Amino acid sequence: MEVQAAYTPRLGSPELITYGPVDIEDPSSDDVVIATHAVALNPVDTYVRSGTYVTAVPLPLVLGRDVVGVVEQAPANSSFYVGQWVWANSLGYQGRQGSFATKVVVSRDRVYPLESGVDPIEMAALAHPGSTAALAFARVKCGIGTQVFIGGAGGNVGGAAVAFAVAQGARVVANCSEADMDRVKQIGAHEVVDYHRDGEEIAQLFPHGADVVWDCSGMMDYSDLATIAGVGAHILVTAAHQSPSPVPWAQLYTRDISVKGFVHSRANADELRQAAHQLNTMMARKLLLTPAIQRHPLDEARWGHEQMEAGHVRGRIVLQP
Repeated sequence: MEVQAAYTPRLGSPELITYGPVDIEDPSSDDVVIATHAVALNPVDTYVRSGTYVTAVPLPLVLGRDVVGVVEQAPANSSFYVGQWVWANSLGYQGRQGSFATKVVVSRDRVYPLESGVDPIEMAALAHPGSTAALAFARVKCGIGTQVFIGGAGGNVGGAAVAFAVAQGARVVANCSEADMDRVKQIGAHEVVDYHRDGEEIAQLFPHGADVVWDCSGMMDYSDLATIAGVGAHILVTAAHQSPSPVPWAQLYTRDISVKGFVHSRANADELRQAAHQLNTMMARKLLLTPAIQRHPLDEARWGHEQMEAGHVRGRIVLQP
């Protein structure tokens, strides 16, 4: 099937990105064909394109993983129907073509309905960070009274993490830059502190230590995270600085603290479906705050990747055919 797409002929720099016609595999009887309305650019998209994140990809590779659009073709025995608004967020890796195309082919077990009243552009912007937060809190207990620390709450995943934890009844302390404090408070964090404050200062806000510690920025020292965590706590790891600080293993194991790392890309179809259901509920109830969105044509995908790698992106870049 021929589509117009942003693709790369081989893994490498953004300069390789081309926009034009490309052939992708025809849909099987178990696939949904989606006419693209909007896609979003994620940092991980640049890792896949460059080869930094090692995963099976077809070449040429259509870029991107998130898409919101309208069903153009659906399996006869599925719940999907032509004209239905849907979304997906697991394209572009593990052998699948990506989402940066006028049409995409997605296995039906990785497609989810767009809830009534949810803006498609906002869904595109929040599909990846929102489902990452849902996946995280499926791995650790988070309920009424749970004490949660979220680092880097001004970012896309960090903001979604705050919203999900608050929605589950947790008390949330978050850190971020001064410029993001009002926004993080608006999302629902009970206390917001400047990211320059060290672990000892933050730990004072948790009389018995935090139950869940998640630095979404990957920039905090592990010694600070261990200091914030209480006995039996869980530290989530989803990002890491290029030169991470030493891990204080004695401080962790002597207090029964577990460290759990995960990436969205390794979630299976069932885990993604459950996360999508939770995200749909959050979106329908308007419990997530949409980040700043830059809207551009799909043929500017190369520019988007360049901006992302240069560190010039705040919020989300959403591209439309």
